[in-house]
Amino acid sequence: MKQFLIPSFLAVAAVAAVAAVAFWPNAASAGCSIKLQNLAVPPAARATIPYKVTMPFEEEGAPELIEGLFWWDKEGPFNVIIFKRETIEAQLFTGNASSYTLTAQVTYSCGGKVKRSNKVSNRLIVNANRDAGY
Repeated sequence: MKQFLIPSFLAVAAVAAVAAVAFWPNAASAGCSIKLQNLAVPPAARATIPYKVTMPFEEEGAPELIEGLFWWDKEGPFNVIIFKRETIEAQLFTGNASSYTLTAQVTYSCGGKVKRSNKVSNRLIVNANRDAGY
């Protein structure tokens, strides 16, 4: 009977260990997230001149930012390098004077798994850049 119990116990332990390793990344990333609160844009930007946008956020766990995704009136996404301080920040520029709905989202990594945040939007007014002839 002992000869049967020991191999059976070892087999069950091995299956449990494999299952734990297989599900470990999911468990590590389950409590890891970024939620954007809003998208702050300048009152008026100028065509061809960079402007800063900021996104206050809430985070859970230790997510690592990868990049920002931005859409101008649903055109995009355009991948942009972002920086995380008290808020998430990006330097953007728009070549054409117009009024846009700017939408932002960030991609981040948690436990080796790539995730996307919620999307936030705001109205952006881009004025002509008279200095550049636009």
